[in-house]
Amino acid sequence: MNANRMMSFGSAFFTIVLICFGMLKYSAGETRVGIYYLIGGLGFFIVFISYKNKEKNR
Repeated sequence: MNANRMMSFGSAFFTIVLICFGMLKYSAGETRVGIYYLIGGLGFFIVFISYKNKEKNR
């Protein structure tokens, strides 16, 4: 397994975890913390997309 694929899978995993955790925090009433986790998940999603595009271009 090459490094781009590992980074892609790791980014996808952290995207899902952070978005789910952010939604749980947001629904529990901790809106500010939930939004921070959602923004972090969005950042990992951007990393995931960039690594997927790198894989596609090879």
